[in-house]
Amino acid sequence: PTIARGLVTGGAIGFLVWFHADWTFYAYFNLNSLPVTIIDPLLEFVHAGIGGAVIAAVLAKIPKAS
Repeated sequence: PTIARGLVTGGAIGFLVWFHADWTFYAYFNLNSLPVTIIDPLLEFVHAGIGGAVIAAVLAKIPKAS
């Protein structure tokens, strides 16, 4: 795993999860306005992408079992 792959994978998963959660909240509870519902998953891409990059960096440091 490379750091760039971790960034993209983590960002994509975080985006999809938060996209689903925001639209569910918007549909049922109307907690946020529509622009916030659209922008929030895009911002989560950055947050989850950083987490994915950190996980990939840690996994790259672990020696492979023989």
